[in-house]
Amino acid sequence: MDKFTASNGIEFQAEDNDGPLMWCSPGNPLGTEAWMPVGHPLQADDRYGFTLRSMIADALREFFAHERDVELGRWRSKKHPAWTAVLAAHVDMVNFRHDNGVQAFEVDNRERRYSQWSIELQDVAAEYFAAHPEPKPWHDAKPGEVWVVSAYEEPIAMTVFESDFGGLLFRQNDREGTTWAIDTPVITSARRIFPEVSDD
Repeated sequence: MDKFTASNGIEFQAEDNDGPLMWCSPGNPLGTEAWMPVGHPLQADDRYGFTLRSMIADALREFFAHERDVELGRWRSKKHPAWTAVLAAHVDMVNFRHDNGVQAFEVDNRERRYSQWSIELQDVAAEYFAAHPEPKPWHDAKPGEVWVVSAYEEPIAMTVFESDFGGLLFRQNDREGTTWAIDTPVITSARRIFPEVSDD
């Protein structure tokens, strides 16, 4: 699993689903920055363990809420953590829901207009769309295709290659030419020239 950092700075990680869940905090009660298993006997002020109001307990609540969000395919706002969002792909609408179960709003994923909502809701929507940029046609490029790519300089013809580390790259001419990941934000536009795009 990826490292998870709670809002109070405590971090969690595990090598896999069967491995121990580890935690670390620069200001942990032991005064070290060592990774320790959650549940490790921890002594502070002649007490073992941690209370339900401790920073560790708060961080664990956030961690398990995050795990549930991932399981359900939900995005959660960092600025307003009571708000979640799910893309309803069949209608291309983003459904925003508050944890209170009462407040909700929708934004069309194609138009991305939300100025009619309150400042807080605009803030939540802007954060969501910043984290989910609109996909570009070249993000679906396939190995062997040739695209004319525009970025810093004049448009240049580039071939799509598979990276040695996974993912796809645009590469100019041969292996020594300019190389960019296909999803790099420096690319402002691109069009496929081989194979030719049919009008069908």
